[in-house]
Amino acid sequence: MKCITIAVFAALLLSGCVSQELPRKTSADFIPEITDFTQPWALTESSSVSLQADGFVDGTKIRLARKEGIGRIIARITVYTFDSAGNSTKFHDLSMNSQMSNNYTRIELGMGGCYADQRTGPDLEITGVLCRSSYVFYDVEVVGVKYGETETDAKEISAVIGSKIASAQSSASSGLF
Repeated sequence: MKCITIAVFAALLLSGCVSQELPRKTSADFIPEITDFTQPWALTESSSVSLQADGFVDGTKIRLARKEGIGRIIARITVYTFDSAGNSTKFHDLSMNSQMSNNYTRIELGMGGCYADQRTGPDLEITGVLCRSSYVFYDVEVVGVKYGETETDAKEISAVIGSKIASAQSSASSGLF
């Protein structure tokens, strides 16, 4: 019976009757939970955001905070969903063009197109990551005062969001949506 179900799904997929896109999820579905992290973050803000962009569907932003010795760390996470991968890519490209003066460079997180930059000053470090995968775009910024591991935190947060997207893609490709 399972073989027949897979064969029928494959035929529908090839015929175009079933989409390979992610199942429609909201931006909030991709926001990390406190329990997703190895470090003890506290949620300090959560809200919906709107955006004037082609195909924008919804957005969610959160702010996390934690202490590490004498250091203070704040993470700002924003996730946007779009009506298509094309509009997500378009927004990603526009965001990258506006950020190029910050020297964003491509980083490999094993998902979509991700770019990061890092700025430092006395007792201050800021790491920003911009990523796009399918119809989802997300922006992670980690600010550390008297703390020098913002890159590690930004990559961990980005990887958590990426794994949520990958899980949704896996569900879509297995027909579990």
